[in-house]
Amino acid sequence: MKRLLPAFVVMVLVASACGGSSAARTPSPSPSPIDTATGARVGLPDTSPPTGGVVIKSKYLVFVDPTTYFTDPPRPPQWEVFITDLKGNKLASAHFDGVMRAKNPFCTNGQPQPEVRVAAGVVFFVDHTGVVRELEPSGSVTQVAAFPVTADPWFSYAVSPDGRHVMGIVLASGAVGWTEKVYLTTDGGAPVVVGSTALGANPSPTVLTGWDYAGPVATTNSWCVGSPSYEFDGQQLVHLDLDGNPVTRIGGAGCVPMDENVRGDVVCRIDDASGTPAGFSVRRADGKVLWTRTFGYTEGVEPKLAPDSSGVAWAGVVYLRDQGRPASFSRTSGGAYQLLGWSTSGSVVAASLGNNEIGLAAPHDPLVFKDLGFAPSQALSLTPGSIVYGLGFYLAGGIA
Repeated sequence: MKRLLPAFVVMVLVASACGGSSAARTPSPSPSPIDTATGARVGLPDTSPPTGGVVIKSKYLVFVDPTTYFTDPPRPPQWEVFITDLKGNKLASAHFDGVMRAKNPFCTNGQPQPEVRVAAGVVFFVDHTGVVRELEPSGSVTQVAAFPVTADPWFSYAVSPDGRHVMGIVLASGAVGWTEKVYLTTDGGAPVVVGSTALGANPSPTVLTGWDYAGPVATTNSWCVGSPSYEFDGQQLVHLDLDGNPVTRIGGAGCVPMDENVRGDVVCRIDDASGTPAGFSVRRADGKVLWTRTFGYTEGVEPKLAPDSSGVAWAGVVYLRDQGRPASFSRTSGGAYQLLGWSTSGSVVAASLGNNEIGLAAPHDPLVFKDLGFAPSQALSLTPGSIVYGLGFYLAGGIA
């Protein structure tokens, strides 16, 4: 019998959902200090990726489940974020109202960036009011930032790998058009405006997609989130400085980004001569190609890069750098599967769509589904792209 997650286990109800309160960290008196020689902000985490053959292994998994989803204003979607161990046991959870959908003024049916980020061994999540909180595996919830989000924002945020810094970018409308403001908070201090740009009536904003070992990561001149993936809109991916200014392009010239890991490696789309998507390349941030695969595919499914860049999980298939043959469920199981991401470099998280189950599989051909024993609150959809943030149940990451 399928084991449903008990709603009462270590449940934490968050203020945005039920009127409670969260403990606040002691504010810092100022954001990161200024280097007087260069004028640049300092205080970034260690920018060096792990050395040697380090394999990032997760002790816990972080899932996000839409308990109630509203596609139209004025009601935001309602989410549960929860932490499980690798046996599917639920350790901690929180409920919150997410960022409003259908608020993108320049992209019909556009989706905001994920409300949930994983860094420094904890889970960060933002609600529709701009308040960012962290959830620990123990169940403790702490407010870490409060960004001034207006009634009709387009908001994205990212957390540094050490958890000290939170950057937010808010796009808001005004009498003379749209304005993009970049905020930074450090060690729980109040957000400080570190950059502001007037974008006019037809904005092409900068959208934060994460934070790797070299700094904040964003797409520039962003338009319509959803192609080639829901997190990356087809524009170039860049590192930002702590004032929100683009510094370097990630993946080199011509990289159409589809996923990036904390090491700074990126999955780039490969097109054929006619411009039709025909595969991917995995590259270093400087553009060096590590490996490639070519095949026909349909956009709208999220590719997920392994923590050590050795594999890419795509739809129901795993492509591995050291194996020419992809791994799939086709020879072991009936029904449809969607790969949600990686728990470690040696294990992928999968959804059995027909059975509405979540499980693990070793990335070897054939893939064998190991049920974790719980089900999402709503039936998983067979529609491509439905099991991604903003549209349904998704994997936010792992905690080492």
